Amino acid sequence: MFEYTITRPSIITGENIADIIDTAGYGIGYWATKAVFDSTEQTYTVSWNGSDFDDSDPLATGTKTLTYLDIAKTIESILNLESPLSDSTARWFADSFYQEEIDSDLADVLIQLALFGEIIYG
Repeated sequence: MFEYTITRPSIITGENIADIIDTAGYGIGYWATKAVFDSTEQTYTVSWNGSDFDDSDPLATGTKTLTYLDIAKTIESILNLESPLSDSTARWFADSFYQEEIDSDLADVLIQLALFGEIIYG
């Protein structure tokens, strides 16, 4: 069976990422204890205290700073269907991204993937 994947070229701007971070603030509140966006440094620092984790798990509690590049690479992995998301969820994300309509649920998914490499919450 012949199969050929065409990757749609995308430019991810700082404005795209800032908008997604702003939206993520509404979506991650159920698991994040603190989130700080620094537009000058182009970083997003997220803290969590996960009751879903065993205390011996290194992800149980933590703080991590994501750069715009971290977030852009996560977006790229989703758009190229190379993330752990199901194809249908990745396509939903892609459609929303290209229409510049990322909602708080998708922003939450993106931030979790960028932080943990997988979806932990939700």
